[in-house]
Amino acid sequence: MGGLLTATRRAERPERVASDPRYTEWQRDLYVSHWRVADALGKLADADSIKHWRQAHDILQGIVDRGLFVSPSDREELKQIKAKLGKEK
Repeated sequence: MGGLLTATRRAERPERVASDPRYTEWQRDLYVSHWRVADALGKLADADSIKHWRQAHDILQGIVDRGLFVSPSDREELKQIKAKLGKEK
C-alpha cells in the first residue's frame, strides 16, 4: 500500500511539474503516479480511475507532442491508455 500512497502524493502535486514543463523526468513520474492510482482504483471498480487514466494520457501525450524522449515501453503504455479511454491510436 506504500507504493499507492507515494503515487497518490505525487499525483496530487502537479504544480511541481508545471513549474518546469520541460523537465521530462518529473512529468514521467507524474504520469506513472496517475497510472498507478488509476490501476489500483480500477481494480476496486472505483469510477475515479478514469480521471487518473486521462491525466496519465494527457501528461504522456504532452511529452510526445513536444518531441521529447519517450521510451518504447512508455509509448506502448500510451497505446494501452488510449485503448482504455477509447481514443484513436
